[in-house]
Amino acid sequence: MLIGIDFGTYDSGIAVFTHNMPQVIKSGAKDMIISSRVALGKQPIIGNDIPKYTFTKRHVIKSIKRHLGEQNYRIMIDDKFYKPVEIAALILKDLKETAEFELGESITETVITVPVMFNDVQRKALKQAATIAGFEKVNLINESTAIALAYAEQKKFQANELNIFYSIGAGMYDVSLVEINNDVIEVVASSGSNCLGSDDFDDRIVEWLVQDFYSKHAIDLSNDSNVIKRLTVAAENAKIELSEKEETNIKVVAVTNNGNQSLDIDTCLSRSHFNTLVASLINELKQPIERLCKDASYLISEVDNILLAGGGSQVPLIKETLITSGNTNVTVIDDQVMALKGTAIQAAILTNTLNKDITVIDITAMSVVLEQSNGSFVKLISSNTIIPNVAPKIVINKKNVEQLTFLQGANQLNVLGVLNSVDFFLDLDENQYELEVSVDRNGIISIRLINTINSTENLIFLGDNELENLTLFSEFDEEKEKYFNKVPGKYFANVHEVINDAFDEGQFRYWDSKGCLMQIEVPFDQYTQAIELMSERIKNGDIPSIDNIDFAKKIIAKGFFSYDQVFHLAVNGNIDLIKYNEVEETISAKQNISISLAVAYVISRWYGTDKEKALLNTAYLGLKADGFNFVKDLLSAEIRQLGLSTNLFSDSKLAFSLLEDADSVKVLKEILGLSSLSPRGMELRCQIMKKVPSVDYIDIDDVAILFKGRISAAILYDRLKKANEHFGGIPSPLKQFTLTDAEFIIEVAREQFVNLAREYFILPIEARQLVTDLVRDQSGHLARALYQYTDPWTLCNAVLTPLFDDFSKHRCAYTLSLNMMFKALQKVLSDTSDIELIGN
Repeated sequence: MLIGIDFGTYDSGIAVFTHNMPQVIKSGAKDMIISSRVALGKQPIIGNDIPKYTFTKRHVIKSIKRHLGEQNYRIMIDDKFYKPVEIAALILKDLKETAEFELGESITETVITVPVMFNDVQRKALKQAATIAGFEKVNLINESTAIALAYAEQKKFQANELNIFYSIGAGMYDVSLVEINNDVIEVVASSGSNCLGSDDFDDRIVEWLVQDFYSKHAIDLSNDSNVIKRLTVAAENAKIELSEKEETNIKVVAVTNNGNQSLDIDTCLSRSHFNTLVASLINELKQPIERLCKDASYLISEVDNILLAGGGSQVPLIKETLITSGNTNVTVIDDQVMALKGTAIQAAILTNTLNKDITVIDITAMSVVLEQSNGSFVKLISSNTIIPNVAPKIVINKKNVEQLTFLQGANQLNVLGVLNSVDFFLDLDENQYELEVSVDRNGIISIRLINTINSTENLIFLGDNELENLTLFSEFDEEKEKYFNKVPGKYFANVHEVINDAFDEGQFRYWDSKGCLMQIEVPFDQYTQAIELMSERIKNGDIPSIDNIDFAKKIIAKGFFSYDQVFHLAVNGNIDLIKYNEVEETISAKQNISISLAVAYVISRWYGTDKEKALLNTAYLGLKADGFNFVKDLLSAEIRQLGLSTNLFSDSKLAFSLLEDADSVKVLKEILGLSSLSPRGMELRCQIMKKVPSVDYIDIDDVAILFKGRISAAILYDRLKKANEHFGGIPSPLKQFTLTDAEFIIEVAREQFVNLAREYFILPIEARQLVTDLVRDQSGHLARALYQYTDPWTLCNAVLTPLFDDFSKHRCAYTLSLNMMFKALQKVLSDTSDIELIGN
């Protein structure tokens, strides 16, 4: 028998198609919906069996669905680590066993709901969890498609409608435009978000409660994870009550102490105030409607119904907002198990137990894109393409084979994996191989390399294979606190987001495969505050077995550059290794390379350093910043470059032999602390420690020289007088402008020019060109800013920022990879003569 499972962020359920209808399975007298929480410990407790009071315990895990596919996410409970797939498997196994008990037979196949915007990695993780749970065959169905299928079944498959279906869950939402033509249900366009759900509404209430409490008592509750948990429960209850009431009271007793006095939260929240708090989130829910209709070549007026399902759909403002999207009927589906029923109907279709011949046509909401070595992009499969589907084959030859990067996404592309030339062998002519990419009906991607001569096929698996299991690394066990593995490079615009990302439900989430804490690199301008916030977390007991707040300095690593400096490089594409995600406002590295190293390499090249010397500079900085981990990553990359399996390198001597020179191996062991320092090792270590990415920043005196005779108060004042004369009949805030005002503007301009030059790593010679562009004002930024003048700072920002942005977009872009730095590491170790950085 094949059962259906709705695996939700907050709740889950099971159903079966029987007696010609979908039937939700209950466990005895229990609810038909089971909580997706797991209480881990000696004996795991699943779902509704967890007592309500345990929400304050750290071992209760919820919303694990949001973390499926995250490589370094682990939770430590009683000295044991759990991965997201393992926790999800516990939930799915409990559902499976419940179904088997109630139905009285073994269950080996299932249909599971999956968010529309789950990518290939996340879908594979969900299937893996189901396999661990004991299912032999796993089918996936998009959540909004399942709702549409259940809706069509309720209409007896006799409807002809064009509908938009929303599935708004606790952590995510899906939206699909669906044509229902009797027994044919066709999804024509889909969208959604894995980062927005009703939990985010709760968070807005929590933020308001924290701010309100601070305004009354000057006490910040945001760093107390236990208090935040209690506030989250209260916020959720308030949100539910406001679905029916105009006002609700929120009371949380003894949230903290002020001296000997216990302080409570006791406040009222009106529906109108709640609507204000969540307005921006709900506006985001509204945005996909127009885009879906446009993608499918429909007018909004042609849509018959907008149907809302899921727990989050009960918020009244959502319906009110969507009504304003057009003259379309908006209905909230009261049946909260529509998606679950849809899985049971899909199961019946797959097993031919439905009394009708029903056709379900689904799509992939995300494009699959190939980035080639030369920087060009090929869209293999477009968003809203019917699945299953096979992309046109790509010929693999010596021109594009060095590195192929596979990306997937809608508005933002995320890297699925990198395919290097060592993953296959081009031993005959250039056109021997073709690359075939396909998406199956579950939305899972397969990549095949086809030999066009003998027609043999090889299935390609994406993802880096790091050297985590080498006995080489066991030599560091006694010193493991000195050699933390780093979390793959990721910068956040807000330092609070850095720390929040490192914790989930009060648990530190980044542990390596050996059970060691991982290190988080932050921009240097966020370092001090990140240390303070991490110290607070340690003080609150959020990291098991760690109680010394000084440990925060070991967890947080300081980058070489500020967030703004890295941001400009990422946005302008100056190095292919780092990308900016506009939705999340994050900067990420495509490989396991420190973001700081990537930026340092670009700057070195901009300053006129040739490729070889720039790589040497970067290797020095890598040894200084990451030490052992930098070497480990380079060895891993070199093994892959040679086309070998890491399993062959179980002997540390063999791994070190990749460096070829025995003396180099000896020096490396010395500087990594494996053996005492010799004079040569001491010399190299001193050189490594003194290396810094030196940037020749211009100062205020340099700007004064650059401005001299070209940009001055007198020149600005004269230009304003002429502008006022030319636009004499137009009211202007500059009518009373004086020479003194002009002098102040020039002073502000100099300061902002210096600050922006630092942010954009502008060379003195480049600064001269920027001043020339400023004087010419061919883009008209200065003219518009003068006409809209409010104050000197706004004027200078409106003129200078676009100027620097335009200039940076045309600067040279570079490629960097781990493989490129291996030879540089060899040279550093074999030649300990000093290699100066530019500017040192």
